[in-house]
Amino acid sequence: MVGIESSMELSEAAKKVKKPEVAEAEKERQKKFMEQLRSRSAPVPGEK
Repeated sequence: MVGIESSMELSEAAKKVKKPEVAEAEKERQKKFMEQLRSRSAPVPGEK
């Protein structure tokens, strides 16, 4: 799950650089993305 980890790191870095409202929107986007992954019927490698 390298893609998720790197995007998490990017969003963490973005919080330090971007305006707060932009970081908030990014956090919301990440949350929705993670929810979509969890709702998949197929087990996600590295989830546990």
